Amino acid sequence: MEKFAVIDIGTNSIKMTIATKRSPDDFEILEDHIEITRLGEKISATGILRDAPISRTIDALKKMKQRIDDHDVKQIAVVSTKVLRLAENRDQFIDHVKSECGFTVEVISGEKEAQLSFLATRFIPNVPQE
Repeated sequence: MEKFAVIDIGTNSIKMTIATKRSPDDFEILEDHIEITRLGEKISATGILRDAPISRTIDALKKMKQRIDDHDVKQIAVVSTKVLRLAENRDQFIDHVKSECGFTVEVISGEKEAQLSFLATRFIPNVPQE
């Protein structure tokens, strides 16, 4: 079965899901993890990602990378949302993630973030579907 991983780097947390795709609408979640790193700590006041939150976030991403490698996942998507849309030093952060973890981070628009959040609810167990 095809395995994939998705990492969402948010303002306060990082979410990682590793799954297998059994059919177009059938996924088996192998691992679902969230870690609070507060990457966006004080960003609204400064517009800059601070060193301590960057360090916490990189550490968390390294752990997630190990879990992804343990599952032998080849397809990985790493996205970030508002926190990197706001950060003046986003390019330095993205470069740091690439060099430390090997991940290419895509900063998505607010509209894309909303679309993906909506689609994700389709695959959450025990959520009523229409």
